[in-house]
Amino acid sequence: MIDEVWKLVHDIETGAVRLSCDYQPQNVYAGNVLYTASNGWKLVVFNDCNEWDYFDSFVAPDGRQLDYAEMPEEMQRYSPGDEVAWRAYGIPGYRKDRNEKWPVAKET
Repeated sequence: MIDEVWKLVHDIETGAVRLSCDYQPQNVYAGNVLYTASNGWKLVVFNDCNEWDYFDSFVAPDGRQLDYAEMPEEMQRYSPGDEVAWRAYGIPGYRKDRNEKWPVAKET
């Protein structure tokens, strides 16, 4: 499942797979942000003061799950750059609040 998750991350960050969220991730400020991917995956990212912190979990369309404790260290420590965090995940950066809305959040 690890290889599938890395492919998912790559596809999200290159735009091949799109994420949606029921709210603006930057409004969470500190906590878990639940995303649904256009290919049926679900993932949770911990947002810490509007800065990417870590992947919390992944759930495949068939129900298989990968939780933080089961992830390899490289995945636990993974962090995209600030621009990718904003563009792909809607997380604006440490203690930032962007005036513009992340366009794929369902909440406006």
